[in-house]
Amino acid sequence: MLSKLQKSIYCILQGTIGYGARLLFLPLVVATLVFQAVIYLPYKEWVGLSFSGVWTALSVLLVCFVGWLLSKFRRTLSCRQLFILLSALYVLAGFVLLFSLPAQLRDDAASVWRAASLLNKGDTRFLQAGAYLNRYPHQLGLVSLERIVLFVLPRASVRIFYFLNLLAILGINYANWKLSEELFGKERVSWYTILALFAFLPQFFNMFFVYGLVYGLCAASFGLLYFYRYLQEQHLQSALLASLFLSLSYWIRNNNSILLVAVAVILLLECLRRRKPLLLGLLLPLLIGSLGLNKATVYYYERMGQVHFAPNPKITWLAMGLQDTQTELRQGGWYNKYVRQVYDRYEGDEEKITQAAKLEITNRVQDFVETPSYAGRFFLKKFVTTWTESTFQSIWSGPSKLQQRPLKGEGIESLYHGGLVYRLFYHYTHAYLILLYGGALVFLMVASPWKRLPIEYYAYVYWAGGVLFHLLWETKSQYVYPYVFVMLPFAVKGYQEVWEWWLKNSRKG
Repeated sequence: MLSKLQKSIYCILQGTIGYGARLLFLPLVVATLVFQAVIYLPYKEWVGLSFSGVWTALSVLLVCFVGWLLSKFRRTLSCRQLFILLSALYVLAGFVLLFSLPAQLRDDAASVWRAASLLNKGDTRFLQAGAYLNRYPHQLGLVSLERIVLFVLPRASVRIFYFLNLLAILGINYANWKLSEELFGKERVSWYTILALFAFLPQFFNMFFVYGLVYGLCAASFGLLYFYRYLQEQHLQSALLASLFLSLSYWIRNNNSILLVAVAVILLLECLRRRKPLLLGLLLPLLIGSLGLNKATVYYYERMGQVHFAPNPKITWLAMGLQDTQTELRQGGWYNKYVRQVYDRYEGDEEKITQAAKLEITNRVQDFVETPSYAGRFFLKKFVTTWTESTFQSIWSGPSKLQQRPLKGEGIESLYHGGLVYRLFYHYTHAYLILLYGGALVFLMVASPWKRLPIEYYAYVYWAGGVLFHLLWETKSQYVYPYVFVMLPFAVKGYQEVWEWWLKNSRKG
């Protein structure tokens, strides 16, 4: 009786995820085909929306043609050789850019780096009441990581952190290649996955965004790899390594809590499918590692600064995510400094800040209820500008502002200052994103949910969590690149399954 109940629950949950992912993903593919979202440098963070046109079609055809040409090397280059070759090209290009771009951080990335430098010198000003880390203790994991680097390399410049980002990017690509190899067990899929991973150029240019996004995804990618191995072998070593890497990803970037929830969902499905409740044992070290590490970090820094942190209430980010102020050349729902402004206005008084944010949310919800058509436009535009901005702000996040000194090389300056190279770049990334989303949708459509393993849906559960989160929370396209990137192996697999289906049916004909 119990086994039948478990099977029924599993079928319901698996079907809900599989068909739900189709329903959610289809509008994303349509939006990416219909619209092209572009950050027009150097205008702050304004995302312009236009209809896709001839350039989009030509770009997709060109990317497909180049991919076809590169496929000719599949018989001469093994997966290992391809990975080494592309890694070498990344390192070479990375060093060229590393010494061509200014070693200059800005905004939150600069604050985190400055805080790490001062804390290593015993200066606790960033921990004091009203200071950056006192307001935003969720940054303490990243600060601690940078402090470790600065402890090992006391004279490390910003360029060292650029280089570490580059190494982390190679680690991300390696982990996702191995995950694809072990999950699908097909050399052809692995080979094209490697090619697709390195062709995702927004990640490459994120080496100049020293803000934990790359480090967090690197830890998450290895965590997912060992999570899959744990499901296959149930070895203690894999469980501990999965917990370690996933906990580190959460420690570095708290938004990775969404990934932890996705892992828990997949773990529950596997438990029901196999009827092995002991599989859920992984949740214990995962919870202890993720929550314990964060609690210990906060405790350590409160003791270090002899202060009690008064963080900005989380509800303020929700209020900001519902605002439609475009006074700073940002789309509605994007980051607009509200969190900082409301904190300063009420001088860090948590109760007053919370009440102000609740009032803001109440007013916005009332606007949405009174004008449903406006609510639809607001959330549609927020969704489209977040998920179809194909550069994921990878260029904007670097030295793209005009007030920075001129860059070395006309091509590099054209890229970072919104010239011809930048226009070519966003046309390429838009075409790439269309193909990525298209392949990911194909993967969902070619087989029923009950013919898939639960682990094959981890990227979609993670993505769905990200969509819900950023529809309500404040958003930026740079935040969502990890949700998109982890779909790459499944997009490649989707196209491979269509190719196999076509070959099978053509032979019958």
